[in-house]
Amino acid sequence: MVNPVLARRLRSALETAATVAMLIAACAIVWRVRAANQPTPRPTTQARPPIPIPAEPVSLAGAQMRGNRSARVAMIEYADFQCPFCGRFTTDTLPELERKYVDTGLVLFAFRHLPLSMHPFARSAAQAAECAGLQGQFWQMSARLFGDQAHLDSVSLREKATALGLKPSLFESCLSGPTAASIERDAASAQSLQLTGTPTFVFGDLLGDGRVKVRKIIASALTAGQADAVVKTLMSPR
Repeated sequence: MVNPVLARRLRSALETAATVAMLIAACAIVWRVRAANQPTPRPTTQARPPIPIPAEPVSLAGAQMRGNRSARVAMIEYADFQCPFCGRFTTDTLPELERKYVDTGLVLFAFRHLPLSMHPFARSAAQAAECAGLQGQFWQMSARLFGDQAHLDSVSLREKATALGLKPSLFESCLSGPTAASIERDAASAQSLQLTGTPTFVFGDLLGDGRVKVRKIIASALTAGQADAVVKTLMSPR
């Protein structure tokens, strides 16, 4: 026979345990509801510090250039042939800027190499572009390199040279020759301006001696709208 006192105590303990379990479950539900209603914190991005504008004009010596050498405004691109943002600018944005500003003689466009160490084919692609330039086809080779960034290995570079009709012997001898110095010169120019990424665009007034008085530096992918705004500001009376 069950002791009535023990039975009452057991029933009381079970009721207490059930109450505690219900309270714990209720608290868990409340916590989950509150957590679900809390706004998700937005990731914060730290803006890259602006690049200082140099006090002295920068030289265009040795840069690849297209457009009017007497234009009021110069635009210099520092780029890497393996950089996807550089490729996008060349294929999507540059043609419009050329039609509006370069082909009309308003802006001189200059190109300088800045092959980044993270891109294993960037330097050899830059050399191939310079070698094509020695045969008068820098811009044609540049367009092919940016338009086919998945194929920048040595075999593909030679295939592109062949497709352009470059003289094979001259192209081959050039690849192991003087173009490396040109690329190092451009990289040194970037370093002097404290440029570390690609693409970076340098805008300024084109001076009579061929140098550029820098007015604006944009260290990111450039849209046509951004370029429009900078060019119009530089061309307005000051």
